[in-house]
Amino acid sequence: MKNIRILVMSFFLTGNLIHLSAQQVSESDFHSNMHPRIFVTADDKEELLQKIEQVSWAKDIYESLKQEVDPILVIHRKDPGYVISRMQMHWESGKRYTHFYTEGNFIPRREGNAKYPTVRITYGRAASGSVPLAPLDKIIPYGDGSLTKPVNVDRGIVKLTDVSMNTLSQLGQTIPYDTVPFNKTGLGTETLNRAFIHLAWKSSILYYFTGNKDYAKLSADILWNFVRGASQQEQVNPDFEERTGGKHSSNGYLSFETLGDTRHFATLPLAYDMIYNYLHQEYFDLEQFTKGISGEMWAPAHTEGKEWALQRFEIMFKRLIENKLNRGGALHGNWNTNEHQSAMLYALALDADTSYVDGKGRAYYVNKLIYGPTTDTHGAYVDVLRANVSPTTGLWPEAPAGYGQGSISQLIRFGFIYYKNGIDLLSKDPLLNKMSGSMPQMLFPNGYVTNYGDASYAGINTDQLELMMAYAKEKKDTLREQQFAALMKYAKKRELVNEFYYSLFFYLSEVPMVKSEPKLERTSYSSVYSLIFERNNAADYRDALAFTLMGFGKDTGHRQPNGMNMELYGRGHVLAPDQGIGQDYWSRDTHEYKINVAGHNTVSPNGKGADNNMPQNLEILCAEPAVKDGGAPVMEISPDHQFIEAANHFYTKELKAEQRRMLSIVRTSPKNGYFVDIFSSKVVDGENKYHDYIYHNMGTGFEMYTSQGTPLPLIDVPLDSLSGKGYSYFTTLGSLKTDQDFRTDFHLGVDDTHMRMFMLGAKGRTVYQLNSLFNHRYYEPSLRQLPVPAVLVRQKGEAWGKPFIAVYEPYGNGAEPQIKSIYRGRTKEQDGISKLTVEHRQSGIVDHIVYSVLPEKESDYMGMKFKGTYSVLSFDGKEMKSLYIGNGLSFIIKGLKVVSVSGEPFNACFELQNGILFYTADKELSIVTSYELKKRMIK
Repeated sequence: MKNIRILVMSFFLTGNLIHLSAQQVSESDFHSNMHPRIFVTADDKEELLQKIEQVSWAKDIYESLKQEVDPILVIHRKDPGYVISRMQMHWESGKRYTHFYTEGNFIPRREGNAKYPTVRITYGRAASGSVPLAPLDKIIPYGDGSLTKPVNVDRGIVKLTDVSMNTLSQLGQTIPYDTVPFNKTGLGTETLNRAFIHLAWKSSILYYFTGNKDYAKLSADILWNFVRGASQQEQVNPDFEERTGGKHSSNGYLSFETLGDTRHFATLPLAYDMIYNYLHQEYFDLEQFTKGISGEMWAPAHTEGKEWALQRFEIMFKRLIENKLNRGGALHGNWNTNEHQSAMLYALALDADTSYVDGKGRAYYVNKLIYGPTTDTHGAYVDVLRANVSPTTGLWPEAPAGYGQGSISQLIRFGFIYYKNGIDLLSKDPLLNKMSGSMPQMLFPNGYVTNYGDASYAGINTDQLELMMAYAKEKKDTLREQQFAALMKYAKKRELVNEFYYSLFFYLSEVPMVKSEPKLERTSYSSVYSLIFERNNAADYRDALAFTLMGFGKDTGHRQPNGMNMELYGRGHVLAPDQGIGQDYWSRDTHEYKINVAGHNTVSPNGKGADNNMPQNLEILCAEPAVKDGGAPVMEISPDHQFIEAANHFYTKELKAEQRRMLSIVRTSPKNGYFVDIFSSKVVDGENKYHDYIYHNMGTGFEMYTSQGTPLPLIDVPLDSLSGKGYSYFTTLGSLKTDQDFRTDFHLGVDDTHMRMFMLGAKGRTVYQLNSLFNHRYYEPSLRQLPVPAVLVRQKGEAWGKPFIAVYEPYGNGAEPQIKSIYRGRTKEQDGISKLTVEHRQSGIVDHIVYSVLPEKESDYMGMKFKGTYSVLSFDGKEMKSLYIGNGLSFIIKGLKVVSVSGEPFNACFELQNGILFYTADKELSIVTSYELKKRMIK
């Protein structure tokens, strides 16, 4: 038959571009019409077997595959029903449901009755409270949906993307199990069916490598039972669009959500591809299919014939793809990219368009997925890329540690898989290259990504780097291969275990050697996130210092109403953490505490939480080094100092407050340094009742002291749980009304790491020592279930004229503390100007620090007069040691006068060495001094 390329045009607006969508994919574009073909072809086998033989990690993966599959294969050879009867199906005749309807987050209503068993749809939507996966011999055969779990294990959170799905093969456990009724199993049903589909995928891989048809038979039995059932079912809430007048549903085909289809059943078409020839040439000719197996509900006699059976795969595959196209996440956000994963694999498994009566096969659907047209329910690959990824940062506009880097990885992964099938998108768009290497902008020096938004602390994803290295090598592009190999140095290790087995099929045997070392930029900034990253780097990551300062940007997905929040990093760990998401998106701990102000390191005006529907984009007032969206700083005045000042408009339906925060790093030695945090806050449209400074520090315990070092005399008066949103999640250990300075020592309990918090006192203050809810999103397993130590300082009235002034010093893990105390020297009060002195343990060394929200107002402190935002004047005894000026206009002290020639603000650093005053500055300065003066070049 003559190929006819159909031209389908539609115009739609994507950002500022008018996009023309046309069918651009034909069957001739694909590299093969034979099977297998999606990941590998028959011609690839010899080279891959050599890889398994010669590369130790590949051999380990292969051996692990056999260890997981072979114990079940032995059972299946003797009694296939023992295995298949434990899949989660609607087995019972008369209750083989085909239509499923939701109520809230559950699917209680099930109707219809099919000829053959249908796939049991999960009862609940939420991951929390779900039954974990059980070994094969603990699962009830031909069950009614009830699941088993160990008696001593509570229902918890089902990890939807766990790579370890080998629980089915952990046979022979002697621990007692109990039974959980179906309506209490949560997502357990899907998790179990996913494990069976994954077993089929793993068994099909072993069939590919060995040619042993026992593996093909195990895979085929699982697939056929599942696909036969699914082909008789409709998508969840099948009448939703009709009864709602055309509203869009997010319900899936075989899952509550469309996302469930891709998370749980994406490996099914890969297994189908591997055993395609066995299915078409042998399986449906077996007596098992034509005559059935007596007494086995999963294997009745089929009179419909082989072609009918093969058509079940077409029906199921197309229904899943169409569900994504018609109920998908559209252009923005991760929903669409998650769905694309399974839809792409199902589409690539289909045969040519001409093979089907409706003319819709591989080319038709792949074109839809890549080029669209984009609709309200489907975002085409090329349009999703442009609509979401920032051209300046290369970052995806959702919480970076989770959805952000996850979506980036997916887009690269899809591009690579399309390339392996003959459609090369990776060479056409430079944005794909940019986003592949974008995540170091969001890294702490220990390799973990900031936990901003709905996420968990995680290392950098490496699969996109691995695939881009493999792609570059195949393209013989040595330069690009080296570029991505260099980025691999940011990762803690190669992530070689994945449910899709990308490493086995695609990854290079070794990461190419590169001479360059990983280097995190001094500052990183994403205007989309409204997040600033500041780092004071060191050769040893334990000696580095870093902080984040964040709002919650209006264009960010999975943001949290966290107020003006910070994370602090020192001595190799994130010590002041972000909470991340709670148990799930619907749990009380999420909405009442975890995502809101009380769960973060910020200030709550009148105890109020922020409003996620009223985003708070931070306004950067000044910074040194300068922060640039997606770019590195052009110049750095000092290796020992850096600061940022930002304003936040804390507006909710309840109140309007203005806030200002200055965060800085002061390096005191190659191993040591401290943070200065000055936070001003005031309500501008009503009464300033109180402002609460909230600080969390991961750890196993903490103590509070007076400025003299004696225990703070706390009393047993609890924090009013009704005085702030989420405050019921705090447990008060003690409190004290005091206007005096105090110190807190936090103990991480890992690597002998600690944090000291020093805070200046002020009239009208109450200090609370608290335990807060555990942070199960932290990266150290030993701390995830422990209460998080916290301090809340309540300022009665406004906190603008009486800002919170804190100094944080991380120590331990190879470094002794350097700070003896902080205090406010004898000085006059000046509105809008904060003053403090940091006294070092080394005799005679002090840092006099001034910060002003009114830079044109002259401050007067400890013999210096300063106009500007931030300055640090350090003395060793009576002699000036150094001076750092940020956003300054003038500075005067005995022996030194500095003024901006142009009148514009300047940044400068002065260091006195052997009687010579060396300086760097970013503007022309008028300097009058009694010292010999020498200018240094700016780095």
